[in-house]
Amino acid sequence: MNRYFTYTTILLMLFLVKNITAQDNCVLKLNEAEKLFEKGRIEEIPKLLSGCIKSGFNSENKTSALRLLTLVYLSEDNTSKAEKTLLELLSHNPEYKINKTVDPSEFIQLFNSFNTAPVFSIGLVLGPTITTPHLIETFSKNSVYEANPEYSSGGIGFSIGLKGIYHINNILDISTEPIFSYLTYDIKENVTQPNTATITETINYLEFSVFGSYYFYKKNSLKFYGEMGLSYNMLLSGSLNGIVTYNNSELEPPAINTKNIRKNYNLIGIVGVGTKISLNRSNIQASIRYKAGLMNIVDTEMRYSDHEGLNSNYLFIDNDIFLNNFTLMISYNWEFYIHNKKPNNQTNYDAIK
Repeated sequence: MNRYFTYTTILLMLFLVKNITAQDNCVLKLNEAEKLFEKGRIEEIPKLLSGCIKSGFNSENKTSALRLLTLVYLSEDNTSKAEKTLLELLSHNPEYKINKTVDPSEFIQLFNSFNTAPVFSIGLVLGPTITTPHLIETFSKNSVYEANPEYSSGGIGFSIGLKGIYHINNILDISTEPIFSYLTYDIKENVTQPNTATITETINYLEFSVFGSYYFYKKNSLKFYGEMGLSYNMLLSGSLNGIVTYNNSELEPPAINTKNIRKNYNLIGIVGVGTKISLNRSNIQASIRYKAGLMNIVDTEMRYSDHEGLNSNYLFIDNDIFLNNFTLMISYNWEFYIHNKKPNNQTNYDAIK
């Protein structure tokens, strides 16, 4: 056992020494290539760097070598090889940015002739949700004035799902979010005189959201945006339970499955503000959203059906409500690039981000 461990350790050390030596040799070749470029002996550079570009450079040195090789081909008026090498550079380092103080104009012009900004993002999104129902109309065994229904948040729900973003340009995004949402809220009502019902309802939706984002301020890698959109919510399940105070006694009727007394879908309007932090080939977004229900969630045809004892056990008749909520959505998104030549050498918006 000790012998195998010793052999493995020796082999690993030899491998590391070999890699370190190879990197050192490639750094020397890069330094030599830069000196050759300054002297104008550019014809020797491609052969000098080719082996190390394939294997031997670390990420930073490979970027420098590919940039230098692009400059060599531009100096030789070999546009096709310059474009091919620049594409290799962008493939290796998609977030490479030009430096206008040191990069030659020919290199900047070639760089700006390619799409170098991320085209779309795919990520994971989640966040807490606080539901704030809005009463539309009261229906009660009690008089409308004495019923006095009160709707409030039943605690914190949550949303979790996927996020897809298409970058139209540097200030506009179109996004979609298929997510699962767990919502909860409380109801307190004087159901009959002098009896009250205190009810908690939970609802699970599968939401499909589409919205646009407008970036209005940027500072370094931080960008701020406003967003607006629409969500189509499919009802998955729901339940209701609570306590009825009846003749000074507290009764706890059985829980009720509410899927058959709620509409199968709901439409939601979305407005929000958020921020995006750009990372290496990825970003983190966080937004605070207000989601306003646009439809009454109650199936009015089932209002007086006494579904599972809602009317008789809870003494409660469904009121018409909009289901609104506040949510904090946080997503981690991976950026994807499609590097290709732009028509007519249009200005690359990424260069002015």
